[in-house]
Amino acid sequence: MKNNMLEKALAVSTLDDLSVRTVSGYQRIYFGDEFCEELFPSAGDIRSVLRWCAGKGLAVSVVTPFCSEARFDRICRAVTGMPAGVELVCNDPGLLARAGREPGRRGSLVLGRLMLRSKRDPRLGTLAASEDVRRALAVSCLDDPAFQRLLLSYGVKRVELDNSFQGYLFNLIPQLRAALHWPYVYLTATTECLFRPALRKTGCGRECRSGQLVSKIASAGVAIITSGKAEVYRNTRMPSSAQLQAWGVDRLVYAREKNIC
Repeated sequence: MKNNMLEKALAVSTLDDLSVRTVSGYQRIYFGDEFCEELFPSAGDIRSVLRWCAGKGLAVSVVTPFCSEARFDRICRAVTGMPAGVELVCNDPGLLARAGREPGRRGSLVLGRLMLRSKRDPRLGTLAASEDVRRALAVSCLDDPAFQRLLLSYGVKRVELDNSFQGYLFNLIPQLRAALHWPYVYLTATTECLFRPALRKTGCGRECRSGQLVSKIASAGVAIITSGKAEVYRNTRMPSSAQLQAWGVDRLVYAREKNIC
C-alpha cells in the first residue's frame, strides 16, 4: 500500500492549533489529549472542533487519556452522544467499557495506542539482532485473535500502533483496521506532571505548554522527550508499504512536537 493511498490525520490539542493552513493535506483531525486528563478539552471545545471540521469536510477522532477516578465521569460526559461518524479513541479500559455499553452509540470506537501492550525500547533501533530475536521483540497483545475478538465485542473497529523500530507480527481479523502514529513513539507516562510547580499540589496551569525536557541515550543516539506527563521519542523511519499492508494500516496520524502533550 502506497503512503499516498493512506488516510492522513493530524493530531491537535487545542482550538488554536486549527487553521486552514495547518490542516491542508489532511483528511482527519485527532482532537483531545492522550496523556493528561487535565488537558482534555471541555465538551464545548469538542463541539466547536466538530463544527469547524464539518465546515472544512474533515473527519474527526476525539482522543481521550487514561483517567483517574476524579476525572472519569467528567470525561465520559464530554464524549457521550458523539455524532455519527465521529470516532472515540480510548486509552483507558474503563472508558472503553463504558463507551462500549453506551445505548445508541453512533460513532465507532478505537483502541488507543496506550492500551497496546508491546515493546517500545528506543534502543531497539540500533540493536544488531537476528531474525529470531527481532520476532521475539515484536510481540504485542494483538497477536492473540481472542483479544481481537474481545475488542470487537466492545464495538472497537480500529487499533492504534506506534512506529516501533522492531515492527509487529499480528494479523488483524478483517473487521479491524489500524492507524500508525508518526513520528513520535509513546514510551511511558506518569500520573504526576513534572512541569507543575512544587508548591502547587493540585490544579493545572498548563506549564507543560511552555517547554519540554530532552535527554539523550548516547549509546543509541536517541533523544527522549519529556512533555507534560509523557515520554516519547522520534522514529522517522517509515515502514515499507508491504509492512503497512501486513499490519492492516490504512491511516497515518501525524503529530507536531508542540502537540505531543
